This record gives sequence, C-alpha cells and structure tokens, in this order.
Amino acid sequence: MKLMLLILFSLCFSQSVIAGPVRIGNGDDGEDLQSFELLSEGPIVEARAKALTLVRELGVNRIEGLGNLIPELEYTKLYMTKKGLTTRELLELGAFKDDASGLIYARTMPEPYAPTRFFPASQNLNETQLIALHIHEALHRALPGQLREREDVASEITQAITAPETSLDRVSRVVRSYAAPTQSPLLMSQAPAVVVPKKSRLHNPSRLGMEYRRFSVEETNKLNSLDIQGLYVLSSHLYPFGVNDKAIGVGFDLSMVETKNDRFMGPLSLSGRYQVWTQRDFDLELFGEFNMNTLSRDELKNSNLGRDTTRFGLTLATRRDWFFVENDFSYTAGSESEEELGNIKYDYEFGEILGINLRTGFHYKSVMIGGFGEVLLSDNFKIKSSDFVEETGRNRVISWGPFIEYRRSNFSLALKGRFLLDSSIGEDYDFLANLMGYGVGRGSIQTQINAFF
Repeated sequence: MKLMLLILFSLCFSQSVIAGPVRIGNGDDGEDLQSFELLSEGPIVEARAKALTLVRELGVNRIEGLGNLIPELEYTKLYMTKKGLTTRELLELGAFKDDASGLIYARTMPEPYAPTRFFPASQNLNETQLIALHIHEALHRALPGQLREREDVASEITQAITAPETSLDRVSRVVRSYAAPTQSPLLMSQAPAVVVPKKSRLHNPSRLGMEYRRFSVEETNKLNSLDIQGLYVLSSHLYPFGVNDKAIGVGFDLSMVETKNDRFMGPLSLSGRYQVWTQRDFDLELFGEFNMNTLSRDELKNSNLGRDTTRFGLTLATRRDWFFVENDFSYTAGSESEEELGNIKYDYEFGEILGINLRTGFHYKSVMIGGFGEVLLSDNFKIKSSDFVEETGRNRVISWGPFIEYRRSNFSLALKGRFLLDSSIGEDYDFLANLMGYGVGRGSIQTQINAFF
C-alpha cells in the first residue's frame, strides 16, 4: 500500500511540474524587468525552439481559439532573474506562492506579447518540462478573453499538447470542452485571430490630414510657366475592409494650387492600399495611385504640369523600441501632355520612373526625428514642337530631406523638407511633371497635421 501511494504521489508531482506552475503577475513590465536579464542562449531558449516545432507539427493554429499560440511562443522575450537576489527580493518578484510554501518556475502577464520571466527553480527542470512550461506560459497570453487567466484551462490544454502520441483531434476536443454551446469566446470567429505587434501601423491605418507645401522656385524656370508657389493638400485614406492582419484601404488627396496672383483647384489623387503582411514588427503594404488633372483651369490643363500619372509600389516598414525604417519601391508609368505658349504648341513625353526611397529616424516618447533619401531613374524626357525636338535620355534625380514629427497614437504634427541633391542633367522637379508627388522647382518645405484611426 505504501508503495502504491508513493507511485501515485510521484505521478501527481510529475504532472504538476510538466504543467508548469505559473502565477500571473500584476506588476508593471518595465520596472519589473529591471531585476531580470534577457536570455539569448541556453537550455530555456533551446526548449522554446523545440516547443515551437511541437506545436507547428501538431498544427494547433488550425484549432479555433489557439490561432495566437505559435506567435506567442515565437516572439515573447525570455528573461531570467539576475544573480544575487535575496529571498525577500524574489518574493517581491512573485517567485513564491502566496503562502511561501513552494517555488514557481515562471511568470507572465495575461496580455499579447508579454515577456516570460523565469526564476532559479526553472533551471532544475528537464527539457520535457521546459517545453511544457513554455507552452503553458504562451497559453496564458494566447487564449481569448478571460480564459487566458484560468490556470485550469492552460494546464489541461498544455497536457493535451505535450502528452505522448497526442493528436490534433485530442487537443481540439479539450479546447472545445471549455466552449459553451452559444457565445463561446473560443468560437467567436471562424478564422483564428491574429495578434498584431504593438508597434504595427495596422492599429491605426486610416488617416485624415491637411498639408501645405511651399516650393523653392527659380525666377528663370521656363517649365514652371504658371509660376506655382505652393500647394494645399487635403488627404483622406480609410481602411474599411480586411480581416485580422489584412487591411484594404481607399482614399483621395485633393489639392489647391497657389500662384503669385491666384489660387485654383489642382490635381486629384485617387489611391488604393493593401496591408498584406504583418509579422515580427514588420509591415508590408502594396499601393497604387492615380493622379489626374481636375481640368478646373485652362492654365493647368494646357501645361506640362497637368499630365496624369499612374504609380504603383510597395512599402516595407518596421518600428523598433527607439528607431524606425521604411523602404518604398515605386514605378510610375510614362505619359504625355501638351502646352501652348503664344502660337507655339509643345508636346511633352515623360518616360517611366523607377523610385527607391529610404526613410529612417529615431523616436523618443512622442517625438520622431529623421530624414529620407530617394533615387529616381526616369527613362526619358522629350520636348517636341513644329521646328525642333529635344531629348534628355535617361535621367537621374537624387533627393533628400529632414523631418521632425510630434506624434501620439491618433494625432501628429510634422515639419518636413524635400530638396534636390543631384540630377544627371541639372534638371529640377518640373521635368518629372508630378505636382502631387514631387512638386516643382528644387524642393519644398511642408507642414502637416494628421489624425489617425
């Protein structure tokens, strides 16, 4: 009888270790993590990799309610308590049960992408137990609603995933056992939810903004026959469509041209954008823009600046704790326009434009400071009239500009600059004839106010 009791006690103890005793803390992550060191190697990190292999091979992301388990395992930061902490300090960090009767192994917060903090006792666990502990912790962040705070739910699902010869059906049955016949938090959506990184632009993709651009124009500029001095732009880009980490938006930019003596309606830009991928704090967005002359004034209609442009491209962006990087790759299709000066008619042919734009900078709290560099390759520019033809061949236009922006989650004020650094034939932005995109002259200063939602 004593032998049977000893065996039963051992089995119960082993199951409790595999389940990974976890206490959900309520401390602030930032201050709390000062007592921990980031783990980048060792048995705990290696066990996390094997836990990922296990859940991927099992295919748990196909189970409704567990769609976030894999990213929670993969992207949580792992910390270990610093050496030399006293028992009292460990107690304050939550390293003991409330009654101080036994050690726990790890602690997490019941919210997406919270860090996982390990205590010294976890170093005594074997690989199998560490794998279960990683999965257990991730479930406390991945499960929907109030279920992520329930220790019994996380423990039973962990045991189902790590049990020998387990199967997807078995894990699915355990998950469904916590689902009520109606209004189950696990079955609220047919598609598994996707946790979006905190810094992703997907949280507030829509934008309503106003902008003023003041151009640097030379008096001898013959192509700027309208003597354009500035441009007012009203922008509205909305993302009403899409599911989870996908977002589809449409929008417009409406402009007003400012000359020395007049103001009138400028080009209208229609655009579509598709946020196709969000992962590891990276966002990938496809876009298409069509800038067209509104025909509101004959002066603009009969100018090389009145041409229509079609532009496609993609934006790859990442935002980190203290810096950000955005890469734009674009293609602008060629087009033509006409202008009549006196009795002479001019035909302009604009070649295709390939563009690469790097925008980067630093941010501290709500302030962002940085700049951009851009290289444009224009295929050709041709001017024809009744008595002459002039071509430039392939052109190179290199631009740069600084910016400073004050930004909250749903509001920003910005001051930006765009300046011509170099061009292959000494040309300026007039030769690109894209008033909405690049402006005129040799650059511009821009002021901007935006609301995000």
